[in-house]
Amino acid sequence: MGPADQVAATKVVAAATEAREPADAPRLAVIVPTLDEAGCIPKLLSALATAEGAGRPDEVVVVDGGSRDRTRELCRQAGVRVLQSPPGRGVQLAAGARAVSSEVLLFLHADHRPGPGALAVLRRAYCDRATEWTAMRQVIDSDGRFYRWVERAADARSRRGMVYGDSGLAVRREVYEAVGGFPELPLFEDVDLSVRLRQRSPVHFLAEAELHISSRRWQREGRVACTVRNWALRMAYGMGVSPATLVRFYPQGRERCEEGTSSS
Repeated sequence: MGPADQVAATKVVAAATEAREPADAPRLAVIVPTLDEAGCIPKLLSALATAEGAGRPDEVVVVDGGSRDRTRELCRQAGVRVLQSPPGRGVQLAAGARAVSSEVLLFLHADHRPGPGALAVLRRAYCDRATEWTAMRQVIDSDGRFYRWVERAADARSRRGMVYGDSGLAVRREVYEAVGGFPELPLFEDVDLSVRLRQRSPVHFLAEAELHISSRRWQREGRVACTVRNWALRMAYGMGVSPATLVRFYPQGRERCEEGTSSS
């Protein structure tokens, strides 16, 4: 079998996986915080809308933090529910979780895109009542050894129960509420929640569920500069520095996609 045949076979298997939906599959909500993401959000919404069977979420909610571009307009055109919120991912994610009724909550960034069959894999995992929270396998949409190293590091971190927003954090609603949900922090809201979830139960890492993410931040800021800054901020947070202070050094929104361009 040649490379082209292997790719075709992979697509067939993914489509079949996506279409199968267990009778006891839980309802799934996707929650996306946005701020000036008109260039990225259509790609994610299209992937969610064209998924079939178990791979299609029951609810999609975008929580916008005050975009000045066409983000809200594009989401409404796509038939997606849009909420407005003060800016800050912790605030926006918490508002989105309150607004949905599904049993499983999946939190995605606007420049992410689940791979074929990924959400079907995720939904099936939650058919097992022992599964309380999950992470997905990271795939960065750029070539090069650096990005493969970042993927491996992110997946290793997720397996240890430290799931950042770029690894497809999902959680059963009753568990999310039991641990107190997202704190309304301007930064490291995902770290705070992961710590509390890890204290309750081990994460279920979904190696078969790919989450494609944009490399735009590394490309715009520089790979070394972006990585070192993120490590430094994480270390400072671990040492007790307030997220309100650290967020000043985090370029939120500066890496926005140009409207109408790909996020990869």
